[in-house]
Amino acid sequence: MVLVGANRYDVKLLEDTLCSIVIARPEGANLCLDAGYIGAQKIAEDMWYKAHIRRRGEERDEKGHNSQYVARQWVVEACHS
Repeated sequence: MVLVGANRYDVKLLEDTLCSIVIARPEGANLCLDAGYIGAQKIAEDMWYKAHIRRRGEERDEKGHNSQYVARQWVVEACHS
């Protein structure tokens, strides 16, 4: 478990959080991150994850070009809301 104050940026805890996972993950597992993690792609790759980082507005632009597109909410966001 990684425990810090609420005023810390999530990106600073990425490495500690990934190291604390107790279930074995396959190499090259997908890791979906938002725009706050843009500088952390190297950390994820060093830990054998394939980082998928959405830039700000990328999902909105994709929705505008494709009428079949349905916006998805991250699992964490769904739990908090």
